[in-house]
Formats: sequence, structure tokens, C-alpha cells
Amino acid sequence: MTGNENCDVCVIGLGGSGLSAVKALQESGAQVVGIDAGDVGAGAAGRNGGFVLAGLAEFYHDEVRMLGREYSLKRYKETMHELDLLFKEYPHCTRRIGSLRLAADAKELEDCKKQLEVMKADNLPVEWYKGPEGEGLLVPTDGVFNPMVRARTLATRAKDLGARLYGKSTAIQISGKRVVTDKNCIISC
Repeated sequence: MTGNENCDVCVIGLGGSGLSAVKALQESGAQVVGIDAGDVGAGAAGRNGGFVLAGLAEFYHDEVRMLGREYSLKRYKETMHELDLLFKEYPHCTRRIGSLRLAADAKELEDCKKQLEVMKADNLPVEWYKGPEGEGLLVPTDGVFNPMVRARTLATRAKDLGARLYGKSTAIQISGKRVVTDKNCIISC
């Protein structure tokens, strides 16, 4: 970024989350400027493992115990729906190959069996797995994606729709509706 900009919203950080925010803002009609200290998707977003898993952070049966069955099932199904959208929107950088939860010992094997039982009771996609890697669970609807390709795809689509995105532009001051970069460029929102 070499000059000043005016916009409705400035997004700082152009990884997967920032670029998803740019997309949502554009869909709502906002004029967006996005900046990143590095390049688009060059931080953690472009280097993560690229796993695409349904559910919340905990294993499903633990979520049910902590949060209740109705809430957990609803959230799990919502994440499955989001996965379907991701695979449909980004077929060039996603693969639905499933995910494995492999037991490291007898205690984890018993925990996998408990998870299988609860997921089966809620008609969620899960299978028992025994193979060269070990024994545990296979969730066939999970998958993987290339995070850098997705980030670059999001950035290209955003730019095509009028977003102004700048790499190597660090936000050094944020106050009110004004962002100042390391090159003394001002973004007014």
C-alpha cells in the first residue's frame, strides 16, 4: 500500500478468517480494504494442516456430556453443512477423504468405542476402523484442503468484486475509524 484509502470496513489480516470476513462484508455490500503484514495467506492460515473436520473442539461424546445432546447434535450438523459448502465451493483444493481417530492405548480404545456409540445413536457418520495405522474411528465425511490455495482463491474473488487488498502493509495504529500503516498510509472507514 502506497497511498491513503477510504472504505466502509478495513480488515486487518488476510488469512483464512480475514478473507472470509472480506467475503461476508462484500456480500453485505460493503466497500472493503484489507491489509496484512505479510502476504495473503502467508501466515498460519497458509501453513496449517488443512484438516476439515465436523463438530466442535472436543470429541462428540464429550461435547454431549458437557453441553447436552440437543446442542451438540445441532452444532455437529451445522458444521457438516459448512463442510458440504466448502467442498462444493472449492473443489480444486479440497478432498473428502475422511479422518481417523486412532487409539494410542487401551484407555483411548475404550473412549473411541464410547464415541462411536454416541455418534451412532445420533445417526452421525462414523465407522469403526482397524488398519495398518491402528484401531479407532473413521469419520468418512471429513476431509482436507490446501489452505494457501483457498486463501489465494478467496483473495482473487474479493479483488474481482472490488476489494482492495494489500500485503506487506502492517497496521501500526488503530483508532476509531482510522488505521495507519507502517508506511504512514491512512485507511479511513
